[in-house]
Amino acid sequence: MSGNASSPARRLRFLAPILVLLAATAAATASAAVLRYAFERAETGFDPAQISDDYSRTIAANLFDAPLRYAYLGPPGTLEPNTTATLPVVSPDFRVFTLTLRPGIYFADDPAFGGRRRELVAADYVYTIKRFADPRWKSPVWSSIEEVAIVGL
Repeated sequence: MSGNASSPARRLRFLAPILVLLAATAAATASAAVLRYAFERAETGFDPAQISDDYSRTIAANLFDAPLRYAYLGPPGTLEPNTTATLPVVSPDFRVFTLTLRPGIYFADDPAFGGRRRELVAADYVYTIKRFADPRWKSPVWSSIEEVAIVGL
């Protein structure tokens, strides 16, 4: 029955992006909007360098901000700035991608930052990529990143 194209799980996967868009719209117009979404299985963790299941990835994608995001209302496959000021500047040989972060993006207050606000800097993204490469974390997606052959990594 799980292979049936009209099964509840398949319908739910199709409706999930629509529900997220509606929730985001509701959150922008209401003071306290909550989206409740039931997963078939529990998440396994929230460390992006160590997760490999779709459920944890779905949650992590909504917890952490990437430099770019898909332009959901644009043409298919179009990216737009998220934490960057503009789209990357690409060198003529396609070996260097320069991203400029948008100022004014802060981490949530946390004791890790001495209880103060801390602004996002480029080194935060560098640190994240290095965590994927660090063998002690045994990142299940490292092979995909390694194929990109980031110089200096």
